[in-house]
Amino acid sequence: MQKEKRKAYWQVLAWGLIVVILVGVWRAMQ
Repeated sequence: MQKEKRKAYWQVLAWGLIVVILVGVWRAMQ
């Protein structure tokens, strides 16, 4: 249970990082 929760946490963190990078690139192109 603990391991699964940790995995889900890292997955959310990775998605958040991807979103931040995409927004940064999109803003830079504006």
